[in-house]
Amino acid sequence: MTLIFITAKCIDTYTAKRKAGEAARRRTADGIPADPEAAAADPKAFEVDPRQEGIVNRMFQRCFDEGEFKQALGIAVETNRMDMFKEAILQSGVSWKTLLRNVFLSRESYIFYCMPLSLVLIEF
Repeated sequence: MTLIFITAKCIDTYTAKRKAGEAARRRTADGIPADPEAAAADPKAFEVDPRQEGIVNRMFQRCFDEGEFKQALGIAVETNRMDMFKEAILQSGVSWKTLLRNVFLSRESYIFYCMPLSLVLIEF
């Protein structure tokens, strides 16, 4: 039970840092400076610990090994890991349209996240 809690906390922290870093990169790309207060308080605020990334990568591998592709897609969306999102679809062996329909049926907000990858997959 404790190990599950620690793993969940690790994934939550990893997700928060990935999202904060992605938001800062987007703001910088749009010409808006990243939050100077957060950067000044902790220059490594947006850096992901390699140990956390290893835990998340092992979680993805476990999902792939056990055939839990829907779970892998959910984790990929939450952690902004487009590489794993694509890998889960490709490894599933199921039509990507069917898989996405089943996973994101009630989550319209994810369509904007999935659209660029869907366009890549259409070319296959």
